[in-house]
Amino acid sequence: MEHKPTSDESAAPRQRSVAERRMRLEQALASTRIEGHLPSAEFLADMQAMVTGQLGAKEVRRRIIERAQEADRLATASHAGGLGAQP
Repeated sequence: MEHKPTSDESAAPRQRSVAERRMRLEQALASTRIEGHLPSAEFLADMQAMVTGQLGAKEVRRRIIERAQEADRLATASHAGGLGAQP
């Protein structure tokens, strides 16, 4: 038998409450901490801003990518500078 969406299911996804978004974030953070990941203060601030609706997911994603690219640039520059200094 084929599932037919109800009017609620076919509408745009419902807006989640701040409490629900906060709970989902805490669950996700707990999972990553179990794996040994320690989120940065900047990441946590972005997540909090997203939970409260101050930032959208696209902006948070942009910030995360920007920080990762900057960290890569710094690591590459540090590594390249260190290679020339070794005997």
